[in-house]
This record gives sequence, structure tokens and C-alpha cells, in this order.
Amino acid sequence: MRHTARKFVELIDYFDQGNNQKPRDKRYNRIKLVRLMYEYTYTEESKGNFLCVFFESAGTLLDDNFNSHLIDLSNPNTEAVIRDSIYNFADDLFKNFFLLLLYLAVLSILQEPYTFLSTPDRIAALRGACLIRDHHRCIITRLFDSKEAEKRINSIKLQGIVWFGNFKVFFEPVEQQAYTYCIDIFSPMILGDVLPVMRTLYLTESRTIDPPSPCLLAIHNAIAHILHLSAAGAYIDKILRDLEDQSVREDGLSELDLLVKLKLQLQGWLAG
Repeated sequence: MRHTARKFVELIDYFDQGNNQKPRDKRYNRIKLVRLMYEYTYTEESKGNFLCVFFESAGTLLDDNFNSHLIDLSNPNTEAVIRDSIYNFADDLFKNFFLLLLYLAVLSILQEPYTFLSTPDRIAALRGACLIRDHHRCIITRLFDSKEAEKRINSIKLQGIVWFGNFKVFFEPVEQQAYTYCIDIFSPMILGDVLPVMRTLYLTESRTIDPPSPCLLAIHNAIAHILHLSAAGAYIDKILRDLEDQSVREDGLSELDLLVKLKLQLQGWLAG
């Protein structure tokens, strides 16, 4: 495990240098996305699984017998093969996980969840339970929102639901304080008068309504940082804007292949 991790870090460090990146990396930083995926994988078992998938996807050149010290990265052909394998791995993560994840997140915000879930009674019960647990107040601002209480909420009941749903707002756990988080946002232009703020989540006296899962908030926090720090989130925002506009840009910058694949993926997901 340590040897494999060391090989991974050596390669990522080398290709993370500006002069070793290709022009197509300008859309988002593929090398950084792969690095962050590894760094934000918390358990040793998960890190090991990630490294196995990474090296397997790269082919025999980066298999278990690979020794980074024996690879001549000064050889343009060798360097190109390794770089392309890492870029392709990042593109697979981007297209098949992050892009689809954000698209579904946006849809879940803009549409009723009944479109995707076949148990509306359970969703209605969850909404009512969370209203009781959170005292009909927004977790971030602690303000009472009667309009929101009467209409749609999610299980965390954020007034800034859009910013949480698209991974702009994130929850950092406060050490040694149960259910307490520092809530922050990447863009100070959004909710800048409210965030960052420290909040302790409400708990019901009977403890029959669970607070938001710390594990899920940790995963959300990791995804938010990966998207932001690699610039993949901004790139996905652009793709989704083009999809919403349903138009092809005259400058040729519309990602037609990604837009078509995204639609097909969603149709397949719903059909399955």
C-alpha cells in the first residue's frame, strides 16, 4: 500500500507542474482532481481501493510491477503515455460521476422529488419530521421561514438550498463538539453577510428524528472541495448553463458530446 501510494504521489507531483500539463487541462485541472480525490478519501481501505482503480485504469504501464524510478519521464513518448492515462482517468471521474451528480442535484432542487422517488408518503413524512426537528428554522440563519415551511424543504432544511445542493455551501465538523459545524461557502459574494457561521444542529428531545448524517455531510464536504479546488465545479456550471439554454454557442465552446451523453445517462438511469 505504501509503495503504491508513493508511486501515485510521485507521478501526480510531476504532472502537477504547470509545464507538464497539456492545453486541454485549461477547462479544469485534471491532475489536481485526481490528487484531491485521493487526499479526500479518508480511510486507508478507501485509499487503497482508489489506488487500485487508478492503476488498473492506467493499464499495464502503471501496474503493480511499475517502478516510477525506472520510468524515464524525460522521454516525450513515455511522458505522454503516462499523462494521457491520468487525464483519461480524470475524465472518467468527471463525466461519469461529478457531472451526473451535479446535474441530478440541480434537478432535485428545481423539481419535485416525486419525479425520481416512488414513495411520496415517505418524503412527506420526512419533510414534516425535519420541520419539527429544526424548529421550522433555517439551519444557517436560524430565521423562521413560513413560506418555506409550507412548501418544499430538504432533510437539512437550508434557506440556501440551491447553494448546498450544488456543493457551494459546505459543513466542516467542529472537533469534540457533537453535531456542531462551521458552515461556509466558497464565494463570499453569495450569503457573505451570513457565512461563515458555526451552528449546532437541533436534536429532538425524544431523539426519534435523526440529525443529518455526519458521514453524508463529510462526503458532501469532500466533493465540494474537490469540485472547487480543481475548477471542475465551474466547468460543470458552464455545461449545465448550456444545457439549460438548449442552444449551441457560436464560438464553438459548447460541449456537445458531454451534453448528449448527459441526457442519455439520465434517461438510462431513470429507465433502470
